Amino acid sequence: MKSRERILAAIKFQPVDRIPFVPNLNGYVIRSWPERYHVMQRWEILQELGIDLLVRSRVGARVRPSTILWPPPQGPITLASSGTRDWANSQPLTGDIKIEAETHNDVVYVSADTPLGRLRAGWHYTPECPDIPFPIEFPLKSIEDVDIFRYILDHIVVEPNYEDILQALAGVGDEGTCEAAGGSSPIQELIQVQMGMENFYYFMADYPSK
Repeated sequence: MKSRERILAAIKFQPVDRIPFVPNLNGYVIRSWPERYHVMQRWEILQELGIDLLVRSRVGARVRPSTILWPPPQGPITLASSGTRDWANSQPLTGDIKIEAETHNDVVYVSADTPLGRLRAGWHYTPECPDIPFPIEFPLKSIEDVDIFRYILDHIVVEPNYEDILQALAGVGDEGTCEAAGGSSPIQELIQVQMGMENFYYFMADYPSK
């Protein structure tokens, strides 16, 4: 069976010649490999390694402003990058919300100003991952910040953005297929990038309706 046939059959619980092997080769993984892999497309790496051709984590929509206060790129973006999203195309379409970034001591602080107040997130870049930042300050620090975040969610614009998916499908051709990612679940996103583990559980206990 070809990768495409094997993957689609497995998804449908149909017989396969073997279980598909589709590891998540994200930017963190590829960054640990030799530099020549950093400039290769995901499907080119899968083909070279003989892995089933399922190109993962392609997003089919653009959200303005992003629900995550990502930092802008700090230098050239490589194909290994998974984080610093398209900064220009994720900016708000309304003047009521403004997104700004500033850097202090190698930490990029991204702020969202709204009529209800300001949120601020902090991101740290390391020499090992110069284009994949790590969150060190969460934007939702108090229960009042949740209302500001709700305001942003109520004013986002979602647009189709199929270019990345179409590029991946063209790359794998009839040999494989592509996953259209939908992002994290609400709880996962709140814990990982919005409020952190401690605040999530305190707020869930103290303010369940919020």
